[in-house]
Amino acid sequence: MIWQIYAFLGALTLSLIYIIEKKILFREHPLNFCTILALFSVITSFVLFPYINLNIDKSLFVIIYISSIGWTFSGWYLAKAMHHMQLSHSTPLLNFTPAVVVILAFIFLRDLLSLKQFFGIGLLVIGAYVLETHKRKDLFHPFRSLLKSKYGSYIILSIMISAVSSILDKFILGFIGSLTYIFTIQIFILINFIALTYIFEGGLTPTKLGIKKIGLWVLLLAILTVSRRVLTAEAISLTHVGLVIAILYTSTLITVIFGGKLFHEKHLLKKTLAVIIMLAGVFLTI
Repeated sequence: MIWQIYAFLGALTLSLIYIIEKKILFREHPLNFCTILALFSVITSFVLFPYINLNIDKSLFVIIYISSIGWTFSGWYLAKAMHHMQLSHSTPLLNFTPAVVVILAFIFLRDLLSLKQFFGIGLLVIGAYVLETHKRKDLFHPFRSLLKSKYGSYIILSIMISAVSSILDKFILGFIGSLTYIFTIQIFILINFIALTYIFEGGLTPTKLGIKKIGLWVLLLAILTVSRRVLTAEAISLTHVGLVIAILYTSTLITVIFGGKLFHEKHLLKKTLAVIIMLAGVFLTI
């Protein structure tokens, strides 16, 4: 039973993370937000220091860094989407992540898709269709709407990049402990965002100003983020990863219901139905 407690706490924490992120992104630039979050996540991660082992092979460090590049851009694109889209619209699309992981595993690792997984992917597509449906539009409008949406494309890109990084992480965690991985990759992600801030903002001045403005909120978010990663890692260590992921993705339903109400977003009944269909797809896909 202990892994279910870890997984449900992880789902609740993840939902709270989405809601706080949306609150912050109402008034903060996505890149600046991501850089500050990466900084506070590293600071928060130091509580894990007594439990980590940095005696890691150099080649593994390289693979962890490659994965960190993926997570950096995945987080940035997701923040861009959440900055502009309704929370109850953006988070349901994240349910496509397990399907993308399964498809990429089939392409690159030759893992065969089962009939159950095909049905799961079909339900995800139906859920996305319901999510994008509008009155008095033609049959294929939902698909065109999603593909033509600049910010919907950011979410799809974020999902694809994170799926590749997830496959790399599965390989990495075969060689090092989860806490060591979390600590190491957080440092690499911070380095990446600092580099991006210098490239696109010309320096860290916006970051310093942002810390004064949203620092406390981002500190809370960093604590929740590290806590969620630890809870997830502990749950996965006690049972099959698919069972944990199935529970974690219920966070999208919690976010649509409570986040949508909090931010007074529209069409919540339709969006809730779409998420329920997509969650059924997630359960079949994993």
